Amino acid sequence: MPEARLGAELLLARVLETDRVGLYLNFDKPVGEREKDSFRTLLKRRAQREPVAYILGEKEFYSLSFEVSPAVLIPRPETELLVEEAAKELDDPLLPAAKGPPLVVDVGAGSGAVSCALALERKNARILATEINRDATRLAQRNVLAHGLKE
Repeated sequence: MPEARLGAELLLARVLETDRVGLYLNFDKPVGEREKDSFRTLLKRRAQREPVAYILGEKEFYSLSFEVSPAVLIPRPETELLVEEAAKELDDPLLPAAKGPPLVVDVGAGSGAVSCALALERKNARILATEINRDATRLAQRNVLAHGLKE
């Protein structure tokens, strides 16, 4: 499995209620049976090729944490380039001067990761995120609120 060690560390960190650094700092700390059982359960899910992000219910994107579920695609690191390029476009001095701030439309917003990251990066823009899937819409709304953005 790609990135098997990273995935295992993230799952173990969740079970032990720490982060990856905490795993290394406390590498010799005994692990109880309850933690072992919980870790085994998560590893079985991973062995079935369930993505770590779905198991944990969250994924980091643009240095922000986003809730994810099988209702949405997992934000990919390369998609951060989209946020960077959109932010550059919004800074373009040749952007036509319209009435009010520029409007960005995110069609099929999924988790809302792109919209939220861009909204936090360029507060001068209005972001309209649309999504047809109700479960994805609810999840995106939770992410919007979690990052202190308005719906």
